[in-house]
Amino acid sequence: MGYSKSKPERYAYERTIISHQVRLHYTHPLKKDLALLLGLQFQQLENRFDWSAAVNDYTITLTDTVVQIQINKLTGEQTVVRGDIELTVPAKRTVRHYNTTQLFQIPLPLVKPGR
Repeated sequence: MGYSKSKPERYAYERTIISHQVRLHYTHPLKKDLALLLGLQFQQLENRFDWSAAVNDYTITLTDTVVQIQINKLTGEQTVVRGDIELTVPAKRTVRHYNTTQLFQIPLPLVKPGR
């Protein structure tokens, strides 16, 4: 994975998507040098992983394909011969993965100012 390196090997394929952060904070002074701190925070971080590679020898199987048509010359009757055919074709493999990290915080401390 490349964790000991400064940039992991997936660095070239990851992109950050627009993320969200909402924060609300309120401080209310109380009696006896106390203050009530109210806070609410929501944070969402998103990124997208895009990777693709060419696959040169990808094998596909065509099942129940008409392989041959045989015609009886005396009666003119046609017989259809079916079978499976394997083909090797060039292909492209694409991986797209989304990661989302969400953080919810609701701190409600009661503090004495100056401490």
